[in-house]
Amino acid sequence: MVGCQTTDTTPKDVSSPAKVEKTQKEEKEQPELVLPRAMVVSKPVLCGDATTVLEGVVSTHKEKPIAWWNDGTYGHKVLLVANRETGTMTVLEYPSKKGDLSCFLSVGENFTLSEDIGTEKTKGNPVLYKKVLD
Repeated sequence: MVGCQTTDTTPKDVSSPAKVEKTQKEEKEQPELVLPRAMVVSKPVLCGDATTVLEGVVSTHKEKPIAWWNDGTYGHKVLLVANRETGTMTVLEYPSKKGDLSCFLSVGENFTLSEDIGTEKTKGNPVLYKKVLD
């Protein structure tokens, strides 16, 4: 009830407020956020004199440079060399600013460029180090 406490009167034109009904907000369904399961894995990498490493890869597997890029985290130069005929490939990283150190990030076989998929170039030969270890 609304009124004046000083005169102890209630105005005639005042009515009780309308009843407030509790309404439930319609919640929009949010898509479930799926985070990929990721982890940091430490793996040993073999590093050596950059000139010796590259000359060894080129002379042993006849791999040629395919692509260069700068690593997005540290800015190191990264080189992909491959032999499109045999399918061998090597990824080298150059962590030194001088470029005098080179590390093997990955070596592999069955290297295929997307333009070669479905052609005879998709057949490869085993990597030499596997033959030695077997």
